This record gives sequence, C-alpha cells and structure tokens, in this order.
Amino acid sequence: MHLTPRSHDSKTWSISWRFGVIGLCLYRFGRHKPDWPSKKYVSKLFGRWFLLVFGMIFAIPALTDLYFTRSIDIFVWFGLTLVVLAIVSVAYGKWAAAYFDKMGR
Repeated sequence: MHLTPRSHDSKTWSISWRFGVIGLCLYRFGRHKPDWPSKKYVSKLFGRWFLLVFGMIFAIPALTDLYFTRSIDIFVWFGLTLVVLAIVSVAYGKWAAAYFDKMGR
C-alpha cells in the first residue's frame, strides 16, 4: 500500500508519516476500542507494540548468531539493545499519546 497525500485523507497520511506502519495499523484497529480516548491506553498500546516488533527484529539475528557461533557475548549486546529499545518504546508511546490527545482522537 503506497500512501500519498492525494490517495488518503490527511489524517491517515499524517499518522503514517509520524508513526510508520506500526502506528498506522494500531490507529486503524485501535481507534474503535472503548479505551482509545485514554492517554494511558494509547501510550501502552503503541509502546508495547514498538518494543515487540523491534525486539523481534533484533532477537532473530541475535539468536541466529548464538546458534552458529555459540558465543555468549551476544547476550550482552542483546541485553543492552533491549534496554535501549525499552526506553525508546516508552518515548514512542508517550509521543503517540500526546499526538492523538492534541489531535482530538
């Protein structure tokens, strides 16, 4: 699906531009939930999905490397990556909550 300002409404384009594919999917499927107006719900929803998606993106190469090299050093790298991802996911969730709160949901 190719998103351009002419092919979709400005709200969809704006969400896709700011939050990417993850944010657009979460908005489309989550905005009809009764909890959607809650800032806390939006923050947790976006933050957890960000951590899940990017955690898997980093976990697959880490586990593959562990399988082939049998090196324990990968756990240190992966642990530090998860800490950074956790911090970034909280920021991503708060950013989404602030944006949708300002936009009026």
